[in-house]
Amino acid sequence: MAAAARQPPRQQSAARLAELDAALGLTRSQNAYVQSAWFDLAIANRYEPVVPALEEYLTRVGRNLLVTPLYRGLKAQGEWGEPIARQIFAKAKPGYHPVTVGAVTRILDPK
Repeated sequence: MAAAARQPPRQQSAARLAELDAALGLTRSQNAYVQSAWFDLAIANRYEPVVPALEEYLTRVGRNLLVTPLYRGLKAQGEWGEPIARQIFAKAKPGYHPVTVGAVTRILDPK
């Protein structure tokens, strides 16, 4: 039986997140998939220093697969993340495909 791949803990301190980012250059990675995974972890830990880069990313990248998990994560962070999500979406929405607009709208305003 193969051993399961070990996953890093989702709960990280701000200091540990800063250390990871400094060592690996995650915020400024040229790989959109790496950035999406990094921002997902940062959002889960309410890591404020990534918010400007997250906004830049979400206004530059419109791929549904990459952006909807981030909006979902922001929404899940309640009073911290939801205002960030709404502000970024208002700015990014004109550049998104209609399918992505619909998906994010359902995340932010479920009926």
